Amino acid sequence: MNTLINISFVAINISLILASDPVPEQIHLSLGGNPSEMMVTYTTFKKADRSIVRYNRLGGPAFDVNADVTHFKDMKDDTMKYEAYIHRVKLTGLQAGVTYEYKCQTDDNWSDVFKFKALGNDSDTPLSVAVYGDLGLENGVSTPQLKKDVKKGLYDTIFHVGDIAYNLNKDGGKVGDDFMNEIQDIAANVPYQVCPGNHEDKRNFTHYINRFSMIDFKSQRMHNHYYSLDLGSAHFIFFSSELYFWSDYFTDHHLKWQYEWLENDLKDANKPENRQKRPWIITLAHRPMYCIKDNDEDCFEHESILRKGRSGDDLKLVTHYGLEDLFYRYGVDIQFYGHKHMYERSYPIYDSKAYKGTDVYTNPKAPIHIITGVGGTTDRPSLKKELPDWTAFYARDYGYTRMNVQNKTHILIEQYSTENYRCKADNIWSNVFSFKVHNPDTPLKVAIYGDLGLKNGVSTRQLIKDVEKGLYDTVFHIGDIAYNLNSDGGSVGDDFMNSIQPIAANVPYQVCPGNHEKKRNFTHYMNRFSMVDFATQRLNNHYYSVDMGSAHFVLFSSEHYFYPQFFTESHIKWQYEWLENDLKQANKPESRQKRPWIITLAHRPM
Repeated sequence: MNTLINISFVAINISLILASDPVPEQIHLSLGGNPSEMMVTYTTFKKADRSIVRYNRLGGPAFDVNADVTHFKDMKDDTMKYEAYIHRVKLTGLQAGVTYEYKCQTDDNWSDVFKFKALGNDSDTPLSVAVYGDLGLENGVSTPQLKKDVKKGLYDTIFHVGDIAYNLNKDGGKVGDDFMNEIQDIAANVPYQVCPGNHEDKRNFTHYINRFSMIDFKSQRMHNHYYSLDLGSAHFIFFSSELYFWSDYFTDHHLKWQYEWLENDLKDANKPENRQKRPWIITLAHRPMYCIKDNDEDCFEHESILRKGRSGDDLKLVTHYGLEDLFYRYGVDIQFYGHKHMYERSYPIYDSKAYKGTDVYTNPKAPIHIITGVGGTTDRPSLKKELPDWTAFYARDYGYTRMNVQNKTHILIEQYSTENYRCKADNIWSNVFSFKVHNPDTPLKVAIYGDLGLKNGVSTRQLIKDVEKGLYDTVFHIGDIAYNLNSDGGSVGDDFMNSIQPIAANVPYQVCPGNHEKKRNFTHYMNRFSMVDFATQRLNNHYYSVDMGSAHFVLFSSEHYFYPQFFTESHIKWQYEWLENDLKQANKPESRQKRPWIITLAHRPM
């Protein structure tokens, strides 16, 4: 009996000693400033005099990196609700495809050993991702299967699109602590990328901001609300839908800053050299633009807040930073969301118009919206009998989305059900067009034609074959387009633009106006095309010039001379003066020596 008492007493002492030490826990990875860097983030509840991460290639020498430590205090009304020390270490110079092992040390306490495989910058490398939102500690039904998947090496990274733990701050932060320890076997072995949801809101998202370490690849700064990554052949953009819903925390200035960051990031991703390298642009946030479930605040309503923007702070604002137009304008391919506790996939959709039909995910005409909000919650909505027009597929099964970015033209997306332990019937392929950037020092090959319509468009089929063979660097269509762009309420224009898509989506399709574009002051022509003048860098669909190869091309409007109801003498004068100035510039000795050919293009002949 005495021995048993002594053993019990010793065990109690050991546990007390351990509880007083700064023991590393809640270990998780996230990507650093590029795929060859990895952030390691971990937590202690006591201050450590020494905090390091020791890492090495399998079988190689070990290296120690010191941690940066933040003292996190969650205060409410001068009362300490939570206190911890957040440790961050950046591992750099990692080699793509190489497996590393690491462990964390705080004072004399070591964590378990974890392993990860470093990613790389190669845009031709396939990428496998698990995507989900709304995964909690209670009823976290997807967590066991995700642990098995990660152990098998199925994923390169994980994306958790908000509503984390339910809630990170709950029970004085204990729920957040337990959740982060519960997912440690996932998040300590693959990068765990997150964005905020509505359940992260408490005290201005303080637990979310302090517990994670999301690094923006371009700025190289930590920014947990919005950031972007380049992985494989995709550009991923994480942003905060919550800026639109918590006016106590976020003013119009915050919306403006995020919107401007998004636009600048999208502009950069759409530079020809970047879009050629990473043609896929994929956005991720918590609250969706479109959804099945009726909701009195967003996503089912015709004018949703995320789509059209928030009003209220400044009613004089011309725009309230709605995102649907922005994402459509810059060619976002897929948008992932959570928040609604089901899985939903839309048809390609823009401005509530769904593009339905056969093969709609091949070169889709608008972004595809996917809600993956069934990671593991305590409630799910009932199924609706009447579905919105945009809904292509939905399911209530708990689970998560698996996405395989296979290459520059194909992505496979499938929904895994943790209730049935299989992939649901939902899986889609999508592909994109490719294009080649012309080298100005090489010969130039061009196809030129006018007067090509939808009906009896006999040249279209051969042009498609030519472009598939790579015969042209660009195409010039000199007026009379579709016959007519506006006919049948614009449907002829739509169908024509779709019929030439295999041409115009793969090589630059330069146009100038003809007489059949005249309706309502050339409005369809002016709005459907985007011709940029090289000299001024401005959009001008009537007249502009481009330098390609050893030639200077000048495209202008013959129609100015024939429609006085639209074009006055002033319009003719402005075009004439622009032409003369452009030709003067092209005839400067240094310009003419570089590009001795000057070629003009318009619709009506002399």
